[in-house]
Amino acid sequence: MEFNGKTVALFAISSVIVGALLGHWFGSSARANHIRLEIENGTNRVVLVPKKNDVIQWYTQPTNSRPSTEAYVTFQQWSPCQEGLGSTPICTVNDEGYFEYKCDSPICRDPGVDPRNTRFTLPPSPGGTGKKIVPAATTPTGPEPLPVPIGCDANQNPLPNANPLQVVPTQVISWSAGNKTNFTITIPAGFCQENAGSTITADPNAVCTVQAPSGTKVKYNVKGVCTNSSGDFDISVN
Repeated sequence: MEFNGKTVALFAISSVIVGALLGHWFGSSARANHIRLEIENGTNRVVLVPKKNDVIQWYTQPTNSRPSTEAYVTFQQWSPCQEGLGSTPICTVNDEGYFEYKCDSPICRDPGVDPRNTRFTLPPSPGGTGKKIVPAATTPTGPEPLPVPIGCDANQNPLPNANPLQVVPTQVISWSAGNKTNFTITIPAGFCQENAGSTITADPNAVCTVQAPSGTKVKYNVKGVCTNSSGDFDISVN
């Protein structure tokens, strides 16, 4: 093969293009997805923490006799997804907050979704050694934690997903309201282990562990979720 200036130039350009494509391919394959899961305070549930524009997809787990298929979920009261509140196997995140969903098919335990752009940083460890202090693990006890998402009805009144709430002693209750974080729950003093008074500043980390005995029936008040921001709702301890 006879080389000339044009041949050499074309070969050099082709080498650059091929090198760039290979570099992009290997670089893309080497990059790992970053998935953040947090252990929720008070309930010990695992919560997915995506970022805006992330896409969440639900699938069933494959078996030897059955391939993986799309699973469908419905967000309760509020949705962080472009797809809205309808049953969906996919969520394109476009909102921050704390959102509860339920599985339509198949049935599953709801881990919750907490999209946000901020990240929490830990203070330096004592002594400046840089070593992490790992607390002793605790095993969750008692009944399954009860998430209570609160939305707004057509008249902008607060609307929990269940009224009355049916709980048992030692049940952990956590209230959430999508992207609302400055609402309060007022409940009779002594009903919850965590608060000596009667007001809970509600967020995913503020919980109520029921210490009232079976047979107790109380009302709690929700304030700060909707335009008409106050409403009374019932709890029965079975």
